[in-house]
Amino acid sequence: MGSGDGEEADISSAELISRAGEALVLSKEQQSDSSSSKMSFLQNSPAYQRFMENYYESDDPLYSALRTVGSRVGRLFDENEQAKVIRAIRETDPHFRMDRFQTELKEYIVPEVIDAFLTADRNDMKAWMSEAAFNVSWAVLGEYIKSGLISASQVIEVQSVDVLQAKFHNETVPVFLATCESQEVHAWKSAKTGEVKVGDTSSVKRSRYVFALTMVESELENELTSGWKVVEVSDSGLMIGDKADFSLSEGKCNLS
Repeated sequence: MGSGDGEEADISSAELISRAGEALVLSKEQQSDSSSSKMSFLQNSPAYQRFMENYYESDDPLYSALRTVGSRVGRLFDENEQAKVIRAIRETDPHFRMDRFQTELKEYIVPEVIDAFLTADRNDMKAWMSEAAFNVSWAVLGEYIKSGLISASQVIEVQSVDVLQAKFHNETVPVFLATCESQEVHAWKSAKTGEVKVGDTSSVKRSRYVFALTMVESELENELTSGWKVVEVSDSGLMIGDKADFSLSEGKCNLS
């Protein structure tokens, strides 16, 4: 972000001004659907997001000069919601970088959260989830466990992890909405006999998730989560769906 970031430091003043001019032109209201589509593509691109991040936050002299130029012409960019969320997250973790977060989200955070949920790992779920999100999830999973079942579910593969949006949850909590698809095995078996009672260990299901994640200052030293918390989660195709509930309600899961 500062002069220590090699790639950004190598960008010339002229190139920065050129990029800024392009962003300024493209950020004006477009009349055609084609132009709007191009604008959406630009704003969602990693390059644009890195540029906007550096424009507002970097101490690099080049970006500082660019901000000065922007202020003289009446502000070069309107600070979008993502920039505001990034700024708020940085108040909790000054070392936050959007590109690093996206990599961590894909390679670690999302797979760990899904695994904790599918395997009904109560301790890991409480570490990753806010109290409200945990209570909603455990209200269902806890019933299986009380019935003498243990999870035999597992994650096969997590795909298409992406940051869909940045916003303020309940107008105050900065969150990133992350989406993904996952191939999973959904099954619960008897803790006594090991017999599968719900689901099928040989069948792979596809699920889609939307997570709302925020950074919690008091959890920054948590070795598992590094401060990230899931405040809301939406899913489809999980073992808590209609088929599993029907099996239990019809008495097909006799645990005596």
